[in-house]
Amino acid sequence: MTDSSFSLFKISDSQNRLAFSFHQCDKCGALSFPANTFGCHQCGAHTEDGHTISRPGKGVLRTAITVYADICPALKAPYVIGEIELAPGLIEEAVLDVGSEDEVHPGMLMEAVYIPDIKDKALIPCRFRPTGNKLEMGI
Repeated sequence: MTDSSFSLFKISDSQNRLAFSFHQCDKCGALSFPANTFGCHQCGAHTEDGHTISRPGKGVLRTAITVYADICPALKAPYVIGEIELAPGLIEEAVLDVGSEDEVHPGMLMEAVYIPDIKDKALIPCRFRPTGNKLEMGI
């Protein structure tokens, strides 16, 4: 099942965990996200010099903060955002599926989940939550 409004990910299992679409550079092997990137973020090779791969939507939490202002009209404060390292050197900001930033800490393994209740097209229906597992990624 693929979310029709975005080609960033697909639902990978019955627990709404996500697999992300990455661009892998054929010249240096680096991953870029999203897959429709304008080229390799590592070596600068053109998009045509790579291919799309699917990987589990997991990453390592690097930082997290609570947002108390309504910066985005579709996302009501307070909410927690974090920087997630999806692959070596590839860090993306994401909304976390936690009640408080006290529930997470840097180095924690996070997984992306599809949130079907999000109907606003301005928001990507994806959140990251702690896996509860020890660090298992080789990134």
